[in-house]
Amino acid sequence: MLLFLYSIGRSIPLLLAGTFTGLLKNIQVIGNWSEVLQKIGGMVLIVLGLWFLWTNT
Repeated sequence: MLLFLYSIGRSIPLLLAGTFTGLLKNIQVIGNWSEVLQKIGGMVLIVLGLWFLWTNT
């Protein structure tokens, strides 16, 4: 049970970053910034993944 809760806690930032980027992409007002938001969201996901790897070693 503790391992399950730990994995949920570690995945929440990745889920939020991916969901937030996807939601902003679908808003028409922010349509002009869609490509920039995708790149920023991708960088956030990469940084979070590297941070998770770095803190676990």
